[in-house]
Formats: sequence, C-alpha cells, structure tokens
Amino acid sequence: MKKILNARSLMLLIILLFPSLLYVVLSTGSHNFIKRPVYGPKVLSADGDSIYYKLSGLSFDDCNSQQIELSSFQNSIILYHFIENKDSVLEKRKASQLIALHDRFKEKKDIKIVSIVLGEASQVCHFQREYELASDQWQVVGFNSDKEMLREKFILNIPEELKENQWTNLFVLVDNKGRIRTYRDAVQYVEEKALIDDIKILKAEEFIPKKKKKKDAAE
Repeated sequence: MKKILNARSLMLLIILLFPSLLYVVLSTGSHNFIKRPVYGPKVLSADGDSIYYKLSGLSFDDCNSQQIELSSFQNSIILYHFIENKDSVLEKRKASQLIALHDRFKEKKDIKIVSIVLGEASQVCHFQREYELASDQWQVVGFNSDKEMLREKFILNIPEELKENQWTNLFVLVDNKGRIRTYRDAVQYVEEKALIDDIKILKAEEFIPKKKKKKDAAE
C-alpha cells in the first residue's frame, strides 16, 4: 500500500511540474531544437528587432464566389494545403491526413485547416460536398489566378529534404501572426504525427512571455 501511495504521489508531482518543465524546454536557449523556425526573409527594425515575413496580399473565392482575404485567417494557427482536383492516390492521401488532423483539433477554435483549391468556385463546392465539410475549423477556398503567384507567397527557402517535392504536395503551417513556421510532406502518412507536434509547439509558444532586452531590463 505504501508503494502505491508513493507512486501516486510521484505521478501527481510530475503532473503539477509539467507546465514548468515545458516552459523551461521551450524558453531555454540550450533547447532551441524544439522550436520551429520562421521561414522567409526578415529585416531589422530601428530598435534592432527582427521583422519576419508574413503571408499577405492574396484573395480567394468561396463556394458562393464570395471573395475572402488572406488576412481574414490571421490570429489563428493555420494549416494550408493545395488541391489540384486530380483524382489521384496522392490527393486521397492528403485528404486522409487532413481528416485525421481535423478530428484531432476540431474542438480548438484557434486551430484551422484551409484547403486552397486551384480552380474555380464550382470545384470548391465539389470538395466541400465530397468530404462533407461543415466546420469553421476546416475552410475551403478557391484560387483561380496564376499559380506561380501562390507559390511565390507560400514556398520560401524550404528544407533541403523537401526540395524534390512538387510544391502543391506540401503542407504549410502558419502561426497566429501569419508567419510560416513549418513545411511538411503532405503525401507521407508519417508526417501526421510530426504536424501534431508542430501545432502543439506553436500553441505552447503563445504562453511563453517575451524576454526583455538587456537595455529594458536595466531601466
């Protein structure tokens, strides 16, 4: 009985300490491996802060041909992916992963999936019907302009191991500030777990206070 009580006490202690341990892992410089990079160009502000690239300047159409601005998706963690409306095994693989990810995070209002259909509004409606989408957490939009414009906005200095992939077969994970944080291979089932971890890390970042600069701390 005493051993059981000791085991329970240890488990309770671990549970109570977990938030603090998570904070240490995420905020300590020696554990930077758990953070996700910010992709795209950056510049320095007058104060010496890094200003990172943010997605902007695009508009889409919904199923009813109503225009939706890219900026309307900000303030949420967004997983973007691209649909070419090809009846292929690869497209089915992507959809399968999206269904699993949607089920995993569907109760989280600030985590969304945005499917970008490379085609007309009718194709947006078709995708919605095919997967019975009626969720604010999974939105479908169409992009019927030059695909190169879309690629230039979303695909920036991707990891070396993904450069052989067709860009429309990539998942693009964006944080709640509109910054690209992760690229994943959308047709590999093993990437599903990696994406779940990516999303959890971005969520944890929201609870880490920004470190003050030395000059601010000295005042």
